[in-house]
Amino acid sequence: MTSFLPRLRGNGVHRADDRIAELEARHAGELQQLRDEMDLLRSDNIKLLNRQAAADDFFAILRHDVVTANKAWVGERTRRENAEKALVQAENAIRLRDRRISDLNRKIDVGVKAEHVIAQTQEIPVITPVIPLHEAPFATTDPGRVRPSWAEPDPAA
Repeated sequence: MTSFLPRLRGNGVHRADDRIAELEARHAGELQQLRDEMDLLRSDNIKLLNRQAAADDFFAILRHDVVTANKAWVGERTRRENAEKALVQAENAIRLRDRRISDLNRKIDVGVKAEHVIAQTQEIPVITPVIPLHEAPFATTDPGRVRPSWAEPDPAA
């Protein structure tokens, strides 16, 4: 059978060494291309790891802020509750003070009115003229001169 393909003419010696060199060169080019892509991926990976670390730091700060804010909120709530209790106690003390003041004012008004009524309705009799204390008959430094009250005769008897 005859082949219709033209026969390549060469020098008749098979050149495998050239073919190996060509494949090695192509392989070296592909290897260099893969190394370049790997370097790009490595730098991208480093960038992503740096961003991940920055995000982790940011979230740690946020968590700390949340904890701090919650502590402050709890403390503020406690202070507010204590202030409300103190306000209630102060209001109760003010109400009690106002009640006492009104009670004392009422008592004063009653006392003043009673004194006024007594002063207008009853005359105070003057039994003896007013004399200075040093001239009083019982004012003495000699206790033997004053008669004891049990020695007085009973006026009702």
